[in-house]
Amino acid sequence: MVGNIGVAASVGEVAFITYILLLNLYRFFYVPEQASPVMPLIPGVTIRFASLPWFLAAAGVVILTHELAHGIQCAVERVPIRSSALLLAVVTFGGAVEPDEEAIEAAGVMSKMRIFAAGSLTNLVTGLTVIIIFVLFGGLLPAPAFVFLNWIYFLSINLALANMLPIYPLDGGQMLRAYVGSTMKRGGETVQRVAMYGFIALMASNIVLSLAKFGLIPL
Repeated sequence: MVGNIGVAASVGEVAFITYILLLNLYRFFYVPEQASPVMPLIPGVTIRFASLPWFLAAAGVVILTHELAHGIQCAVERVPIRSSALLLAVVTFGGAVEPDEEAIEAAGVMSKMRIFAAGSLTNLVTGLTVIIIFVLFGGLLPAPAFVFLNWIYFLSINLALANMLPIYPLDGGQMLRAYVGSTMKRGGETVQRVAMYGFIALMASNIVLSLAKFGLIPL
């Protein structure tokens, strides 16, 4: 049930971030005063050194829950995990749960999509939960807790959305690959390439225009 919700949510996430990026691109050209900056997160460049401890702590939590969600969904779908390095993920911000390649290839298309969608669904729920905490208890939180939760919210929502872009090897790209591979006998690779390069161009154009208009904006 939860896995199916994740698959359904992934469609909404892709639609939402596509709308946001296209709208922002439109604003850059026609109403530049309303455009918003889109920046990559680079420690020491777009993340101040003073913010780095908060970023690292929040990123560790966000990535850990993301990878745990993948691992749990693998267990639900009875797909063995070939390797798991959750603590390494917290330090390196890399993927840590690696399903067995043969098992994941043999799994049904919906099983694959539920596994790939699980991480972003967890991040989305985490981000929305933090919003509720802010609404209910924001005025009562001590400053360090507020800053930490704000970083968790920021990273969770952005990872949930960006990770669903149909760009391989992001989870969204793997979902598109699984779906196209099961429904299209011809032209599947072309569809994947068009989607991937189209979204890369959309992201890149937003970043380039943001740098041209705003410069680097450290957080």
